[in-house]
Amino acid sequence: MNIQLPTHPDAERLVLGRMMNSINCANAVYENLQEEDFSLAEHRALFKAGYFLFSKDRKIDAISLLAEVQKHFPEHADISLINGLQSYSFGMTNDFMQFVEIVRDHSISRKTILFCKEMMDNTSGGKMNTEEIKNKFLADSEELFKTLGGNNSKTLTEIGAHNFKDSGKTFLEYVEWKQDQAAQGINTIEGHLTGYPLLDNCLEGFNKKHYIIIGARPGVGKTTFVLNLMKRFMQRNMKVGFFSLEMDACTVLEKFACVCSGVDHKKVSRGKGLTPDEFQGIVKAYKNIGDSIIIDDQPNLQLTQLAARAKRWVLAEGVKVIFIDYLSEVKGDGKFPNKQEEIQHVSKGIRAIAKKLNVPVVCIAQLNRQAEIGNRLPVKSDLRESGQIEADAYSIMLLHRDEEKRPGIMNVLVVKNRLGQEAAFDFSFEGSTGIIEEIGFLQRTAGANVGVPAQKEDWNHLNTGWNNEKVQ
Repeated sequence: MNIQLPTHPDAERLVLGRMMNSINCANAVYENLQEEDFSLAEHRALFKAGYFLFSKDRKIDAISLLAEVQKHFPEHADISLINGLQSYSFGMTNDFMQFVEIVRDHSISRKTILFCKEMMDNTSGGKMNTEEIKNKFLADSEELFKTLGGNNSKTLTEIGAHNFKDSGKTFLEYVEWKQDQAAQGINTIEGHLTGYPLLDNCLEGFNKKHYIIIGARPGVGKTTFVLNLMKRFMQRNMKVGFFSLEMDACTVLEKFACVCSGVDHKKVSRGKGLTPDEFQGIVKAYKNIGDSIIIDDQPNLQLTQLAARAKRWVLAEGVKVIFIDYLSEVKGDGKFPNKQEEIQHVSKGIRAIAKKLNVPVVCIAQLNRQAEIGNRLPVKSDLRESGQIEADAYSIMLLHRDEEKRPGIMNVLVVKNRLGQEAAFDFSFEGSTGIIEEIGFLQRTAGANVGVPAQKEDWNHLNTGWNNEKVQ
C-alpha cells in the first residue's frame, strides 16, 4: 500500500517568507514550529539558518539568510529560492497563525502516518513478538503524543513514583529526605532565596513556575527593590534576566552598580564628588556583575516577543529568574477593546511563560490613584485591572513609603501568598544609594506612625507577630 504523505510546500514557503523582515512572525514561527515540521530539506535548512539569526536578535533578511545557509548548509544555498520567499514577506500578519497551523497540522499527519506504517511493518513482517510490539507501541506513541501536546495527564501515583520535583527520588523518599535535612538544621526552602530571611520564610523563596507581582505607586521604589533582589541572586551565582521596558539599559547599569557598591547615584550620574574609594567600589561592582545579568530594554515589547526571548535566555543562557519592569508596558498580541482586556491577556501570558519555562517570573505592576488617598497602606484592589492579576499571581507584594511619618522605611506587604500566610515587613530604604535591607515585621503598635489600611482592616490576622515582634 503506497500512501502519499501530506505536505503543503506553499504554506511552508509563506511561513518562511513572512518571518523575513517581521519579528512578530519570526517569534510565532520559532515558538510554535520545529525543524521536522517542514517537509522539504531546503525548507528545514532555511528554518535552522533563520534561527541562527533569530537567536542573536539579528534581522532575518534575504542577504543574511543566504549567508547563514551558505555557511551551515551549502548544499541548499539556492539564491532563487530565498529571493522567491520575499514575495511572501508582505501582507497582513493577523492571518499568519493559520498558515503556521497548516504547516503543523500537516507535520502531525505525516508523523502519525509514519508511526502507523512502522507498526504495520513490524507486526506483519514477524520481526517482533507480541511483548516487543506492545513495548514499542507504547514508547513510540508516547513520544508522538508529546509532540501533539497530549501527554499531560498522569495519576498522582505516577507523579510520585519517580523523580519527584526533579529530586531523583520518589515522593516518599523525598519527604523522608526533607525531614533529615530539617533535623540537621539545613535550610529546606525550595525556592530561590532572596537573602531576606523573613520574606523567604513567608514566600518559601521564589519558586519555579511562579508568577510574582510587585506593585506600588510611582516613586515608591519598585525598580530599586527589584535591583536589590537581582543583586542578591547574583551574589548566589544565579543568572538573572531583566526586561526593562521603561528604563534604558544604561540607567539600569548606573543604578545597579550603585546598589552593589553603596555609592550615591547622583555622584555617578553627575560626575561630581566621587572619592577614589567610591570609584574603586564602582569598578569592583562593575567587574563582579560580569555576565550574570542579561537585560533587554526594547520598549513596547509584545508578549510573543517577550516569550521567545525569555525562552532563549533560559535555554541558551541558563537564566534562573526573570524580572519584568513593568506589566502595563508589555503589549498584547492582537487588538483589544480596552486596556483592561489587554492587561488580562498579558497577565495570563506571563503566567504561562513562568510555567512553561520552569522559572519564577517577577513582574512590576502599577497601583491606581486610589492608593494615594490618605497615604494609606495599599491593598490588592489597588492594582490596575486587578481582578485578573490577582487570579493569575502566586504571590503579590505591595510596597509603601511615607517619608514624612516614617523616613527611610519601606513597607513590603505580602497580600497574596499561595504557599502560606500573608504578612508585612519593614525594610530600610536608602534613597541615595538604593540599598534596601530587611528590618523586621511591620510595626503596628498602638500609636505607631503608620498609614491606616483601607477599610480599617485588622492586620493582626495576617501575622500574629506584627504588633510586638521585632526581628533583630
